[in-house]
Amino acid sequence: MHANDETFWNRNVMYDSLGYDEYFSKKDFNVTEEKSYGWGYLDEYFFSDSLDKMEQLEQPFYNKMISLTNHHPFTLPEDKKFVEKGNTSSETLNRYFQTIRYQDEALKQFVEEFKKSDLYDDTILVIYGDHFGISENHKEAMGEYLDKDINDYEQFQLQRVPLLILGEGIEPQENDTVGGQIDLRPTLMNLLGVEDENPVQFGQDLFSEDRREMMVTRDGNFANEKYVGVNGNCYDRETGEPVEEGEACAPGFKQAEEELALSDSVVYGDLLRYLDEIEMIEQKDSSKDKK
Repeated sequence: MHANDETFWNRNVMYDSLGYDEYFSKKDFNVTEEKSYGWGYLDEYFFSDSLDKMEQLEQPFYNKMISLTNHHPFTLPEDKKFVEKGNTSSETLNRYFQTIRYQDEALKQFVEEFKKSDLYDDTILVIYGDHFGISENHKEAMGEYLDKDINDYEQFQLQRVPLLILGEGIEPQENDTVGGQIDLRPTLMNLLGVEDENPVQFGQDLFSEDRREMMVTRDGNFANEKYVGVNGNCYDRETGEPVEEGEACAPGFKQAEEELALSDSVVYGDLLRYLDEIEMIEQKDSSKDKK
């Protein structure tokens, strides 16, 4: 569900190729000029409409919603500005505070409606940012706001996004660990009690006590329980201070390189096609056994 034009970023082609059964785009929502601004349909209306649609879906289902309002250039109608804009040298950053506050309000409204719906008892709701909020182009202004110099370590930290998991029976807790979006699949599969005998995944369950604390970015940087490695430099993860022992981050950089190479092999080599072939063979063998 994404209330933008269905062809934006070739979503109408991409979602089908990824195996989604249905894509709800702009044409499927009650988008009007009064309910739109900037990129389009305001989040509060998008969330409400999406919940209505989900209540009509056959269960069980997996659904993904992508909001619009809190995106560059971060503009809002006057009656949706619940806080004053920021006071930095970047108007982009200044406006960001207003759109993120608006999105908080829209999410609050959505969660309250979700808890009242028939879906709540049987649904896990996951809220996360799919990318950073403010780009590196505005790090000088971000430094003004945070009152610190934005070096490589600080810029790396600014790539972090929120992750909230809500569901009936999930006890409230704050989990402080190192992870990335690649860990979402195994985490949710375990929460749902779904077993996969042959998973192709690089992530780990974020709630597992035995998991290794490690995340890798596309450009080969990494963070683990002790260090952050960025652009060949090594920092203490907790303090942000440079680590003088040059070899401290070497294993992390090596591991990042190896895992990215494996990921590339799966993607560019289209190796997942062999899973389909294995399933076909297993199904044929099962049919023979029945005969």
